Amino acid sequence: KVTIEQTSLCPPQTNKKQVEFVLLYGPPLSGKSFYSKQHYENTHIRISPSELFKQDENFSFHRLTALVTEHLIQNKSVVIDDENRLPRTRMSYLKAIKEAQNKKKLENLRLSAVCFQPLGGINQCLWANEWAYAEHLTSSDSKEKQFQPKSSSEFEEWFHGDNHPPTKQEGFDEILSVRTKIHCNHTEKLATEALF
Repeated sequence: KVTIEQTSLCPPQTNKKQVEFVLLYGPPLSGKSFYSKQHYENTHIRISPSELFKQDENFSFHRLTALVTEHLIQNKSVVIDDENRLPRTRMSYLKAIKEAQNKKKLENLRLSAVCFQPLGGINQCLWANEWAYAEHLTSSDSKEKQFQPKSSSEFEEWFHGDNHPPTKQEGFDEILSVRTKIHCNHTEKLATEALF
């Protein structure tokens, strides 16, 4: 969990009548969910594919894209809160959206991507992983209890593997870059207040 330092434009200010599809891209525990809560909680429906797949092992990517387009057709903006590392995954979302647009079910839509760059690189994400795990161990919140810490190899793969950030050529109208700093925030009240 991190504080946010946005290095480009502010989050897109959408026209009240315009529906927006926002795709978050970045390594695990780089601040995507925190950013989503800060900027989109009141205006967008948050969809986390990894959470949906954990809740229902029979949940398919086809059902996921259908859920996304269903919300968009109902004039509800959507934010996809996941790593979205693979171009083919991003293209599957955009293909489903384009099909809905071609059927005239979806008009006046803005496609945005937000790319997360942790200033502390892999070490920042590893630290955030440990913080989230510690919070999970002490939490009374059932959602926090479901947290599964990531292995260091998952972070290594992200930072040293083959990554392809979203591009306008994929079909996005706007791509924002957000640099995140390390910061601890917690959901539980501290048993003893500390002086910092």
